[in-house]
Amino acid sequence: MSKKNIILTYIILTLSVVAAQANTYFVTFNNKVGCGYSINNPQAFLSNKAITRRIAQNIPIDTTDLPVNHAYLDTLQYYGAEIVHTSKWMNGATIQINDTATLYTISQLPFVLSVELTKVDAITTNTRNKSGNNEYRNNKSAQHDQINVTPLHSLGYRGKGITIAVIDAGFPIVDTCTVFDSIRPKILGSANFVERNKSVYQSNSDHGTMVLSLLGGNKQFDEGRILGTAMEANYWLIQSEDVDSEWPVEMDNWIAAAEFADSVGADIITSSLGYYFFDDTTMNLHYSDMNGTTTRIAKAATMAAEKGMLVFNSAGNEALSMWHHIVTPADANNIITVGAVDEFNDYAYFSSCGPSYDGRCKPELAALGYQCAIVGRVGVYLRANGTSFSCPILAGAAASLWSALPHLTAQQMRTILIQSGSQYNTPDSLIGYGIPNIYQAYQQQTTNLQHTNNDLPTIYTNNKTVTINAPIGSTIKIVTMTGITINTVYMTTTTTVQNLPSGVFLVLVNNNNSVFVQKIVSI
Repeated sequence: MSKKNIILTYIILTLSVVAAQANTYFVTFNNKVGCGYSINNPQAFLSNKAITRRIAQNIPIDTTDLPVNHAYLDTLQYYGAEIVHTSKWMNGATIQINDTATLYTISQLPFVLSVELTKVDAITTNTRNKSGNNEYRNNKSAQHDQINVTPLHSLGYRGKGITIAVIDAGFPIVDTCTVFDSIRPKILGSANFVERNKSVYQSNSDHGTMVLSLLGGNKQFDEGRILGTAMEANYWLIQSEDVDSEWPVEMDNWIAAAEFADSVGADIITSSLGYYFFDDTTMNLHYSDMNGTTTRIAKAATMAAEKGMLVFNSAGNEALSMWHHIVTPADANNIITVGAVDEFNDYAYFSSCGPSYDGRCKPELAALGYQCAIVGRVGVYLRANGTSFSCPILAGAAASLWSALPHLTAQQMRTILIQSGSQYNTPDSLIGYGIPNIYQAYQQQTTNLQHTNNDLPTIYTNNKTVTINAPIGSTIKIVTMTGITINTVYMTTTTTVQNLPSGVFLVLVNNNNSVFVQKIVSI
């Protein structure tokens, strides 16, 4: 029996008593033939900012960027399926359907690779506390000073020019509360992948609100001050988590959210979510699945990093539970999984433990997750525990650092953050490489830059001529906004490129693996 038929047999048996319900599945397609898009015309399916990110980090646009074949979606709809959302990275679609006979027909379509049950609506939902949830306390914290980001803020680097996608459960009061007045103009938009016709501000969970307060909140309370670690960053608020139940479909919601973040040009994803158990316990994951390659959501988080985004995810709060370990997608490759410490720099007792099942250091870093100052639904000052909070604290600090070092790629940023960890030379399975020192990372990079370059490259344009001053030995590329290279030169002295065609271009200066990018206009 084929794997496809094994999966469908399980689904049909499972649904024998609930066939009247509109259940949810993930359908994986086996190709993108005839999708109607070409990697040579990425502006048809990616924003200019997403394209620029790829070009700046030398990341090719490939078939994983192409949308799924719309004809496949039309066929699923013809057979009665409702399309919930699609995934170009996983080449599939989340659907809802209530006819198991039709579901079998769908499974046998020539372009369908597999069909997987991800939610059964007939089963009573379970509202157990999830890995991302928090525990309230009433004490003091030092969430900025601990990671030494305050000196960087004092220099004026607070995340300006960096776009952060916050993937979470919901953001009630963010649109009205004075705590968010200063960043509200910097919220570029929102998307809801749980209830598509409902605003993220209408959610019955304020978990995303609490997370956002650590990133961009700004208000003085009698008890203390809420001050985010990335006050000047731009934001996309994205809901993928359904707090009323726990089903694998939420992992596919997350994938859709991450792909959306990529398409609109986010630089950073911060996610305080994680999965390992479900309302149907037969779907529960195992520690052996925490290897970065088994779960779809971990594959997607890795893909997000490969697309040039800096991805942060909470380790989870399961250390004292029978599970004990990190939760997915914290097991993904090339992301930063964030554990929790207290104000004395000691491991926080609840923070999920590593390593990943395949032995990689997890979590990579840690920040304050015990007695964090936050704002929730009613707009009041609270203290709370959880890796849900250490994660955005660090993600916002990274945005501030990246705004100071915009020539670095996402993976270079990940490396310097890890190298600044308090126990970089002796990592463990509790807080990984330790607590990062953000200002020290900045100083180290600026010192390195001074050794190799007296200043950042200077680029001037005059009509159809561009003049470039950069370190000797640099590689200069002039590329179109769709990634086509029209000129490559190697820096020996001041370089002038003449007779550029009319249009908007990017000048990339690559020096010692650091890439400086500047947009130019040729008239």
